Amino acid sequence: MKCESMLKAIGMSGVALGLMMLAGCSDRQWDERYVFGFYVSPQGNDTNAGTKKAPFATLERARDEVRAARQTGDERLANVILLPGWHE
Repeated sequence: MKCESMLKAIGMSGVALGLMMLAGCSDRQWDERYVFGFYVSPQGNDTNAGTKKAPFATLERARDEVRAARQTGDERLANVILLPGWHE
C-alpha cells in the first residue's frame, strides 16, 4: 500500500493519534486534508515549530500540540515523526 493511501485509510478510520515511522514515508509530504503532524529530534528545541527543519526536542511537546489541535476541533490523523537519534 502506498504511503498516501495508507494515511488516508488510517485517517478515515477515526484513529485519534498515529505514531508513525514508516520506511520511506517520513520524507514525503502528507495530505493535509487528512493528516497533520510534527517532527521530534534529539537535536531539536521545544520552542521550534515542530517542522522537519525546526523539530521539537521532546515527545511531550508534540503531544501538547496534538492535544491543542484536538481542543480546537481538529479530527485529522496526527503524526509524530521521530527523526534519527537517541530519544530520551
